[in-house]
Amino acid sequence: NCPQTTQDRLYTHPATCLAIFRSLSETAQQYVMRLLFLVKPFALDALTSWVVNARDKANLDATKQLKSVRLWSVVKLDNGNDGVTLHPNFRKGLTTAMCGGGMSWYGNHQLEPDKKPKTVEFLDSYSKERWECLLQYMVQGNSESDKVSPDIANLLLQSGMINRSGNEHAITSTGFQFLLLDTPSQIWYFMLKYLDKCDTIGLNLTTCLAFIFQLSFSTLGKAYPIGSHGTFVQHLRQIGLVYQRKHTSPWFYPTRHAIDFLSAGSNKSAKEGGFCGGGN
Repeated sequence: NCPQTTQDRLYTHPATCLAIFRSLSETAQQYVMRLLFLVKPFALDALTSWVVNARDKANLDATKQLKSVRLWSVVKLDNGNDGVTLHPNFRKGLTTAMCGGGMSWYGNHQLEPDKKPKTVEFLDSYSKERWECLLQYMVQGNSESDKVSPDIANLLLQSGMINRSGNEHAITSTGFQFLLLDTPSQIWYFMLKYLDKCDTIGLNLTTCLAFIFQLSFSTLGKAYPIGSHGTFVQHLRQIGLVYQRKHTSPWFYPTRHAIDFLSAGSNKSAKEGGFCGGGN
């Protein structure tokens, strides 16, 4: 679960706010939309009039969702009664995402169009090959393979999916269970482990999370500017979530693995805490 300060910073990114909104249940989305343009807190008693039965499971699950990611909070009104209000950063970010305005999510980078654009077929083949390289590395036992970077290999080790002895490594029971998952679940699990360790390799958790949420709105086959995300893009490139022709290229292409994994994981994020679940 993300610390409160991390969530506060994440909600300054419109793409993050829209991705979180899309992961909510229909009832929770209705609550958000009704509160979105209310500047002042709304009376909690009046809120119950929006539903037929306030004790209905769908309604209870919706309020639990909203609290788990700190999208709303209960405050005291001037008359002493309880009221609810949306997180101010989230309100502003979601309003920007839905109504327009603000800077481009990828920054205002003025770059020439990519002269060698990649096809969807190429990107599909590339992402599959790169992910299979990671899985093969786990089971082959040779830690000197140049197909997996030291950062990715160390993450597998720290996550308990392999253990190492000298130049050799062996897959663990955790790693074997990982192999039995479908590919989107494998990528979801791997990225959770990556984000948990990203500060140990000099990356900012908030920046990485915001970039991941941006990817969920990208278009397959379209090139995007890398900007200040060079190191993170390199790591995503190594596991096939993005394609970059060479490490100096100013462009990258999100692959289907990146887009599908984020879509597949959206329900897990909302139900299990996922990327940015928090306390009540």
